[in-house]
Amino acid sequence: MNSKNFKGQSMVEYLTTYGWAVFVLVLVIGILMYGGFFRSDFFINEKCELGSNIPCKAVVFNDKTAKQTKITAEILNGFSYAIEITSLNVSTAEGLQFDFNQNLPQKVESGEKFDFIGTLKGGRQLDDNALKQFTISVTYKSCAPELGEDCSGDPHVINGRIIAKVVPSD
Repeated sequence: MNSKNFKGQSMVEYLTTYGWAVFVLVLVIGILMYGGFFRSDFFINEKCELGSNIPCKAVVFNDKTAKQTKITAEILNGFSYAIEITSLNVSTAEGLQFDFNQNLPQKVESGEKFDFIGTLKGGRQLDDNALKQFTISVTYKSCAPELGEDCSGDPHVINGRIIAKVVPSD
């Protein structure tokens, strides 16, 4: 037989063999894109870092009823002695500050948690689902027994960061 008669058959075999592979590849890429695998914030973990002795957790959310962005966080005293938190500051990378209405100074015993809630000053609201970085600064005094009965001595400052996604309220 003439070789010209088999060119069409060879093209169909090529498309059949490799067409399925291309179809599966396009399908997998489509599923990954739909699942958000290629978003820039997919590989960035949300975290709150203040050092090993003061672990923390934080959630940033938009309160739709108040039309404000709020932050709620939990600080654990990992020291073997009590500490007295004298000030707490959280700000965005753009310099916007959060206002905390806690009664400070607050004494936190060893192993106990301190919860704080703050509201973004100026009645501003961050974009829903935005991944934001915040700086956090905690000033505290040591209440170690060898320093006396009260929490005296020089204040210590721990600076850290919070990376969190702004959660929209329902």
